[in-house]
Order: sequence, then structure tokens, then C-alpha cells
Amino acid sequence: MSQELDSKQKVLLAFYTEYQKDIPHINKITYELLEMEKSVFHIAIIKLQNEGLIHGAGITKGSRIELDRAEYRNALPTSEGLEYVETKLDIGPDLSNSEKVKLTIEKTASWGLTQFKDVLTKIAAEAIKTTFSP
Repeated sequence: MSQELDSKQKVLLAFYTEYQKDIPHINKITYELLEMEKSVFHIAIIKLQNEGLIHGAGITKGSRIELDRAEYRNALPTSEGLEYVETKLDIGPDLSNSEKVKLTIEKTASWGLTQFKDVLTKIAAEAIKTTFSP
């Protein structure tokens, strides 16, 4: 991935990070969390599904593309989507989920994407909280 992430890449990285949890809740990934316009977020999800990088999103077509909506609470990255992220970020598929998340955050920080690193950290922190809570 380049140092300038487009909306599709941001959504896929967020889904990838959430997916690393034992029980991912993709519906917690929102356009507000990723700080993008609602229509841009939904179109990114539609494109990711069309490209085979995620599956399980329900698509509702609007009268114009910017009115299309994606119901994504059941969406998950496909094996191709996981491989895409891991290849682009040079993350070994044999690493643990927590190691993958740590490397994902480190890579975005090293690219100077501090704001997006903070979003991924927020997603990852919830994974840590749910893993270690009684």
C-alpha cells in the first residue's frame, strides 16, 4: 500500500484489524470512526466486495452511485483480502493475530499516517480489552 491511503484501503485495513479479534464486530467500523463521508464509506465497501476482498455485505442500489448503500455487519475480509493486506504490509501469515495488529499499526505510523494509526489503535485496544476482561 502506498503512503497515501485511499478510502478503500482505509476500510480494508480497518476490517482487517477488526477481523484479528476472536469475535470481530465489523459493524463497529463506521464512516465516523474512519472520518470519511458516509457515501464514500459505503462505496468503498461496495468496491471491496466487487473486487473480492470482502464478502457478506448487502448492497442496496440507489438512483445514483453516491446513494448506494452497503449493509456490512456480516461482512468479513476474504482470504484474498487478508492476503492483499499482509502482502502490502509485509506481514507474515504465520504471525499471531496480536502480532499482525501490532505490525499494521506500526506500518501506518511509519508512513506518517498518525491519524489513521490512532483509528487502528482504537480498534485494536478494544480487542485487548475484550481478550483480558473477566
